[in-house]
Amino acid sequence: MRTFILALSRGQTRLEDLVQQQSHSVKEVIRAETMRSQHIVAALVTLESAKVCENIMNDRNSGPPMWQRREKLLRSLKYDSMNDRIDQISETHEGTYQWIIQGVRPWIAEIGDDLDEGASQSHFHPDCSPKTAVFDVDVSWNCFRCWTQSITDDIYWIQGKAGSGKSTLMKFLTQESENWSTQQSHLQRPPLVLTHFLWAAGLPIQRSI
Repeated sequence: MRTFILALSRGQTRLEDLVQQQSHSVKEVIRAETMRSQHIVAALVTLESAKVCENIMNDRNSGPPMWQRREKLLRSLKYDSMNDRIDQISETHEGTYQWIIQGVRPWIAEIGDDLDEGASQSHFHPDCSPKTAVFDVDVSWNCFRCWTQSITDDIYWIQGKAGSGKSTLMKFLTQESENWSTQQSHLQRPPLVLTHFLWAAGLPIQRSI
């Protein structure tokens, strides 16, 4: 308004000129205030971020060591009967499930020395075979060893009838996890294997994760 009055006093009476001058002045004021607000907000954000970081560091330094907090977290996840299900599963006979780790077809390979380096080429799953081979039996299962060595988010789903040995197989893979997880040579370090046995017939806490 002040600019408008000054323009009138100077003899500028055209309404169009007066409006344009006033609009330009308003834009300049808005631009200046916007820049000023941005600088203030940026300074406040930087200050608050520094305070938050300082508080976090103070809390970490004043609290218990990291390993103690880790142990506390792990203890909070445990309960008395968490291993009841896996403890009830029978141990496997020697050599029973070696085929799933080595990629050997269980209906052809013999238990024992044939599962080692002396096993013939046709004993192995096609996906695990380093060379082309002729197979006289259709393979009805996906190569577990190939899955562990692949870079994928796919799930390896094991299913079967009741009493067919699913739990026994899973217990075997759990106990042998160091053997098959180290086969993942493409990784910089062995993967972390987490296991939990849900039990539909158990207590409520054993039926969920």
